[in-house]
Amino acid sequence: MDSRPGKRRWIAAALTLILVIASAAFFMGRGNDDVEMQRGLALFSSGAYADAASHFYRYAQANPDEVAPHLYLARIHRHLNRLDLAGPELDEALRLAPENPAVQRELELYVERIQALRQSGQTEASTRILEQAPAEVRARLGGR
Repeated sequence: MDSRPGKRRWIAAALTLILVIASAAFFMGRGNDDVEMQRGLALFSSGAYADAASHFYRYAQANPDEVAPHLYLARIHRHLNRLDLAGPELDEALRLAPENPAVQRELELYVERIQALRQSGQTEASTRILEQAPAEVRARLGGR
């Protein structure tokens, strides 16, 4: 039995936790103006994705040039299988910070999900997700 998928999930979870802790530390150091972001991060790290989303939305509205809330919203929507909402948030994160490693990783997860569906013979599902995907994802997969 190949333990690589389990190991990948463990690594992804560990990296997510590190990112959440680092983000929380960054935003906590910025003062009381970032309460929405702090609450969103705490809820996200506890797995309360739907509750976290409202805090990230409010923070994004108050801070339109910040990439973090859009990245977290893209992650939340991906976790909740709402890819029609994940795509626009990821597009916005890409617009704000195209070279950001966390944004690039979220893009890769999107690509990997489509590729996994294709490899497992779920072509209808992969096509549906690709149609809703950010333009960068469609470009990486050749629009196919």
